[in-house]
Amino acid sequence: MRLSRLLVVIVASTALQLVAQDVVGAHTDHVSASADIIDGSMHPELIPDSSAYRLWFSTVSLPPNATDEQRAIQGRLLSPLQLNGSDYTTLTDLLATFNGRFELLIKAQADNARLASTQLRSVDDSDFFSSRESLVSEIRQVMKSRLSVTAIKSIDEFVQGEKRNMKLSPLTQ
Repeated sequence: MRLSRLLVVIVASTALQLVAQDVVGAHTDHVSASADIIDGSMHPELIPDSSAYRLWFSTVSLPPNATDEQRAIQGRLLSPLQLNGSDYTTLTDLLATFNGRFELLIKAQADNARLASTQLRSVDDSDFFSSRESLVSEIRQVMKSRLSVTAIKSIDEFVQGEKRNMKLSPLTQ
């Protein structure tokens, strides 16, 4: 039963990541020609920090009505950071803020797409991408102002290492 719930969390997290893929600059010499995939295992330097943090935030943040089991899973995902109690509480609060605001951005974009569809017009994704980047930047800035230097260093080292497990598909606009 626990494994199935963990798989649901992982699948949901992966689905959220796929919904919000990043627009990446023109690094076509390092991008797979067949699928335009930037493979972090081969070129982690091509994964922008903002994308890496967004994907990590999406993976480790919880919905407002998280169960005790989801909180336990989050604890296991955050345990490699070895945060003190104060930093851990501050980080989970910031992750909850990210989750709520990111969900609202995704909902607004979905509503925008539905409206555009009914009006037979294309969807302008630029506001979504801009808002998404602003949200990630803001959360990172607040982290830097509220967490200890040790916590920031631990998180950044972890996220940089996770780039090797990431793949991004550039979206065309």
